[in-house]
Amino acid sequence: MGVRPTWVIGSVRVTTSRHALSTSSPHPTLRSARASRAVEGTLRGAGRMPRMAWSIDSPSGEGGRVGWRRARSALVGLALVCLGLALGADALRAQDSAVARTAPPSGPAGGAPSAIGPLGTLGTVVYELVPAESDDVHAAIERTIAPLNFIIRPIARHRLARTNHTPAHLTIEVRPETRVVTFEGANPIPTPRDGSSLPWISGVSKELYHVHAAVHGDTLVQTILASDGRRVDEFVLSPDGDRVHLHVTLYAERLPTPLSYSLSFRRSP
Repeated sequence: MGVRPTWVIGSVRVTTSRHALSTSSPHPTLRSARASRAVEGTLRGAGRMPRMAWSIDSPSGEGGRVGWRRARSALVGLALVCLGLALGADALRAQDSAVARTAPPSGPAGGAPSAIGPLGTLGTVVYELVPAESDDVHAAIERTIAPLNFIIRPIARHRLARTNHTPAHLTIEVRPETRVVTFEGANPIPTPRDGSSLPWISGVSKELYHVHAAVHGDTLVQTILASDGRRVDEFVLSPDGDRVHLHVTLYAERLPTPLSYSLSFRRSP
């Protein structure tokens, strides 16, 4: 059993005869080649270019080995192409992932938490007091110290009035990593946007405090901690940031009730 070369032209299949394979050449490959050239010459005379396919009767023949090598080479080539496409796709995915990881984050610089509305917009806004919409701070102090005896009452009045004056202006500055609140006539109060605490010295009492702040929706809550109490300032901003309603609550160990009052501000022209 051997290999018979077959020529395929359109739908016509031409196979050389055994006589063509048994020429006088002692080498089977040369005999096959001679037979192939004889058929090819005939077909070229008719103006047709043949396409060769091997009809393998047994893989042990010389022609079978040639056909098998060609098929194997074609399969290896196809496998390499598929592998190259797969590696290219993996490289593109890895590149896209690297670009996504190195893309600059949105929001404030340094990874600081963002806020909605005016409290998250970098810049400085100055507000002025609206007396008609604000509480009388001195009256609020008198209500708070009223239960105290006549010896302690003047001392409490003096201390509360000194640290709770009515400011004519309020300034709110939003920086990439901090917010700074300044009441007119007092030292600026900086607080980190990540909610951590900072030491702060009052320009009025000269005492050391610790301050921190957090944003809840449209409200900035600032807390000033002292050794014997705390003050909580709640700044509620309007959606357009043009108005601020400040609610102050002061807790102290020697006060019978917390001191509480509200002030209203509007953006200065």
